[in-house]
Amino acid sequence: MYKAVIFDFDGVLFDSVGIKTEAFRTLMIPYGEDVAARSVAYHFEYGGISRYRKLRHFHEEYVGETVSEEFINARAEEFATLVMEGVVDSPWIVGAKESLDILHRSLLLFICSGTPEDELREIVRRKEIGHYFEGVFGSPTEKPDILHRICTSLSLTPSEVVFVGDAMTDYNAASKAGVPFVGYGVETFGHLNVTVVNDMNELTTCVAQGEITVP
Repeated sequence: MYKAVIFDFDGVLFDSVGIKTEAFRTLMIPYGEDVAARSVAYHFEYGGISRYRKLRHFHEEYVGETVSEEFINARAEEFATLVMEGVVDSPWIVGAKESLDILHRSLLLFICSGTPEDELREIVRRKEIGHYFEGVFGSPTEKPDILHRICTSLSLTPSEVVFVGDAMTDYNAASKAGVPFVGYGVETFGHLNVTVVNDMNELTTCVAQGEITVP
């Protein structure tokens, strides 16, 4: 039934969310413990959005300063420097590699992430996992637009594509694009009427059964 599976990256394929959390804390701690704590909490709540939007929010809402695009770009560069090596060295989410090994034999696989696209593709190259994927897409394009673009480029209906994510922003992107969604993590998605796995080894069964919920 399904012809393509699209994966978020951090927290779905690799255990790299904590690396980015610490990087945000490091960037914001000079503004005080309260600002750093609120920034980290926002990062957890809105895990799938780009670092540029997060950093602007931190500075404008928590620090209370008006910032330029140049300032945010510079902060994002600092963030990239802090996280790159850690993400490249991060371990697989349990079951993720096994799922890719099975799914890529019969389906088209993609990555859709809030990480800047050039940086994301470099990480994929250095991790030597590019052979699994037909395309790797990141910010500044928003996730719903990426999902729509993949469907259009393959001449697929949204119902033929599955998006796998670990954050509510992923769920919302799938909802906006009208594609079936698999949530990784019962704590995040257990209260919703959505297909949920707590082990990525379960993903292949969900896809094979063809009954994944559209948000």
